[in-house]
Amino acid sequence: MMRSVIAGMILAAFSATAFADASKWDVKRTSAPESVDELKALQTTVKAMVEKTTPATLAVFYEVGAGSGVIVSEDGFVLTAAHVVTRSPLAGFGGFSPKAKESDKVTLQLADGTKVRGKVLGRNGRMDSAMIKITDPVPKNAKWAGAENGKWPAVAVGQSTDLKKGQWVVSLGHPGGPKTDRRAPVRLGQMMTVTETGRRISSDCTLVGGDSGGPLFDLDGKLIGIHSSIGNDLTQNFHVPIHGFLNEWKRLQRGDTVGARSEGWLGIVLAGDDEGKKDRGQTKPIIEEVGKDSPAENAGLQKGDLILEFKGQKVASSEDIDQMMMGAKVGENILIKLRRGEDVYELEATLAKRPAN
Repeated sequence: MMRSVIAGMILAAFSATAFADASKWDVKRTSAPESVDELKALQTTVKAMVEKTTPATLAVFYEVGAGSGVIVSEDGFVLTAAHVVTRSPLAGFGGFSPKAKESDKVTLQLADGTKVRGKVLGRNGRMDSAMIKITDPVPKNAKWAGAENGKWPAVAVGQSTDLKKGQWVVSLGHPGGPKTDRRAPVRLGQMMTVTETGRRISSDCTLVGGDSGGPLFDLDGKLIGIHSSIGNDLTQNFHVPIHGFLNEWKRLQRGDTVGARSEGWLGIVLAGDDEGKKDRGQTKPIIEEVGKDSPAENAGLQKGDLILEFKGQKVASSEDIDQMMMGAKVGENILIKLRRGEDVYELEATLAKRPAN
């Protein structure tokens, strides 16, 4: 409740003049403000960093969908989530569908409404990370700092390996898609957890559909994560940590498709928007296809099954399962708990080598 009050007060006064007598807020602090002066200090810090980072926060249009992204270099490199710039749902768990070549064309909309063209470079389906390069020149009438010299507005890249639970962070993005009558909404929150794999961090900055690919900042205004998925609770909002991007920077930049397939093959495709539905922007793990003579078919999985647990762990989304399939090997036994109608089953599938076709 206290956090909601704080966020409401800060955002309600967001357009007001900063308080000159506010004490400086410690950007590494993990506790809530304890006085009016501290609240003013937090407000002033958030306002300043949002003004600095909003110009680089983008809407990303890919085929018929829209997400978010952020410019990280003055020459126009953009980070986003892989699923924002991917046509198909996950296939076989471990990345992109092999059925069709993904388009590399994308349209980007800046904070001032300017639309430019871009090219999708690398994607990592396991990490849910992707990189885009703006291909259009900076418009001659652009007003942001550096535009006269052909530079794009860009944010500073921070570190995500030393984040603390409770550290205050800010989310930007385009919930529900970009709107002409608003800037990217601001969500203030705190860091919650880092997953065991280290491939996702979580905060309680509430995300919805359209936020995917958008930036998560520390209060210094440095980029620490990219929005990926949402859990069962409003406080479970998952982000790809920036160190994941940094570790694969060169491969993403040169256009590699990283993590497109795991070695072990299960042989199912998860449903898209129609059958899988969307739970606050998250695809439920409902099976849409079961491959003929696949490990999934041999284990008894069927179209329409809702996966509840995978490898002994509860799952809420197809993204969770994809994370669990990282490094899966041929011959590995996977225990799957699922709901079929009113019944619950536990089945075991043995992963096989992916067929050539």
